[in-house]
Amino acid sequence: MYVAVMRYHFHEESLERACSIWKEAVLERATGREGFVRAFIMTGTGGKALAVGMWEEKRHADEFMKTGVFKELLNDFTDMMVANSEHEAYEMKFCSEK
Repeated sequence: MYVAVMRYHFHEESLERACSIWKEAVLERATGREGFVRAFIMTGTGGKALAVGMWEEKRHADEFMKTGVFKELLNDFTDMMVANSEHEAYEMKFCSEK
């Protein structure tokens, strides 16, 4: 499984609005696409947020990226961010769920 992670650094007063925008721009558009497994966003202190998207294969995530969703999202976030977002990618090796 391919896992894409984005770290965001928002102004604290923009955090909830940014998460709502992410939900509409990413989560709602990714759900139902080929290879999509799950996605979520978590928040921390100081305006930090961590978004995670899980796909069956990297090619599925790449196809989703071609829609321009993240370029649009970063444009929406321009005035809300205090630092550039940081992207990381991982290959999930083991997982257990209840």
